Amino acid sequence: MNPTILGVLPGYYNSAYGVTGTLAPTKNWYLSLGSYDGNLADGVQTGLEFAPAFNSYRFQIGEFGTAWLLGSQRLPGAFAIGAWDQTGLLKVSTGISQDNRPSTITQDGSQGVYMFASQRLWLRSPEGDGLSGFIQLGVDDSQTMIANRYFWGGSHSVRACSRAGKRFVRRRVRLVGTEHAFGVPA
Repeated sequence: MNPTILGVLPGYYNSAYGVTGTLAPTKNWYLSLGSYDGNLADGVQTGLEFAPAFNSYRFQIGEFGTAWLLGSQRLPGAFAIGAWDQTGLLKVSTGISQDNRPSTITQDGSQGVYMFASQRLWLRSPEGDGLSGFIQLGVDDSQTMIANRYFWGGSHSVRACSRAGKRFVRRRVRLVGTEHAFGVPA
């Protein structure tokens, strides 16, 4: 998740009614489309509502992605690109104006695009120890959300561990990266 979509994308902490469809013609490619109650963008805590409110606030999203195994070590990688659209009147308070009135920016809907990719760069052992790299980008046209452009990239080590005879993977043992998010000047 990147901040160019925060405030409109329903998620685990604030779900929303909607529908998602995924077409996966092969094991390596997919296309997912979704349409949801978009009232989260109007400040409604949709996760607390008993029924959806399908009105002028809708959130639509589409994503196309692929995955692969690279080289003789079959290092896993993935790439996806997506676009989203939020309808309805979006607004944000900017504080108090010079004449002591509340100041608000409004916008009729917003759209954005995003991309993410990851690649295992090095496999140290057959158990899965190694190093992976990743990148995320996001851009939107919003004047009312917390960020308009986002970049995050870096690497993390992966180490397989075992406990009481069971194997599991512990991820992100070390995280190295850089993150930049840009908002709208007030």
